[in-house]
Amino acid sequence: MAWRTITEADIERQLSDAELSAFRAAVVGVGDDDPIAETITDVVDEARGYIAKQFTLEDGLTIPSKLIRAVVALIIMQIMSRAGGVIIDPDGVRKDAAREGRMLLQAVARGDFEIEEAITPEDEVIGSPKPSIVARTSMWKGDNQAVI
Repeated sequence: MAWRTITEADIERQLSDAELSAFRAAVVGVGDDDPIAETITDVVDEARGYIAKQFTLEDGLTIPSKLIRAVVALIIMQIMSRAGGVIIDPDGVRKDAAREGRMLLQAVARGDFEIEEAITPEDEVIGSPKPSIVARTSMWKGDNQAVI
């Protein structure tokens, strides 16, 4: 299974570019760091805390692909909360998605939702092994010598 980082493109699949820009503008002050990137990092780090209950994680900000949607739902709620608590969610869809996302992460921590460990480049086997010659054997036949 692929593990990867979350990008703004993942967020824009659930939150329009106009909404994301408006939230960014509402929370960015002069000289401030990008609040979206900071929020992604914070929420992914929290999600990795749940995953770490079942797996030993290497450094980084990757998560299993099957958890991307759940973590993005949490990121969206965090972004909206930072913007003065202005949550645009008239039907409660985003709030429900965030609650379900947290419940999924809790299931991962309990071991009730299966994810596979990340595959590191050292673990990958690409193609078939190449044949190799370990040693040559000398064969003697009378006056003729053959090396095999």
